[in-house]
Amino acid sequence: MTTGFSATAQYLETSEYGIRRSNMATVTQSRRSDLESLHDAWQECAKPNWDGDGAIAVEHVCYNYAYGIIEQLPRSVKSPFITGEPDGHMSLEWHYSASMNVSVSVSPDGIVYWASLIGTDKQCGSFSVIADLPMALLVSLSKVSV
Repeated sequence: MTTGFSATAQYLETSEYGIRRSNMATVTQSRRSDLESLHDAWQECAKPNWDGDGAIAVEHVCYNYAYGIIEQLPRSVKSPFITGEPDGHMSLEWHYSASMNVSVSVSPDGIVYWASLIGTDKQCGSFSVIADLPMALLVSLSKVSV
């Protein structure tokens, strides 16, 4: 799916995503604390220069996108470390060891970038926030959640 760039297209995409998210009836207890962590992290980086080094403010739409990703995580996946990135993205990270980790970067334009290192196997990719989580990402997450 192609994302529009006009203000109207972005508004419609954001509105549709918000409606889909609000229609989800419940959040499992195991993800409730992750969503609270997301909210806390977003509040810390929602203003320009939040890191004292010129960081871009993380937009609320980025929070919404990350929220949707957390809702899609299987229950077996451990909680991520959640923070803002200086470029205005939200970051979800899983670290099992120095050679087993997964990083997910959620952009305000609705593209999710991910990378994993599992032993010597390196994988990366990107997908739209309106898509399901890619199988390769889910497999990597299962390996760092042991």
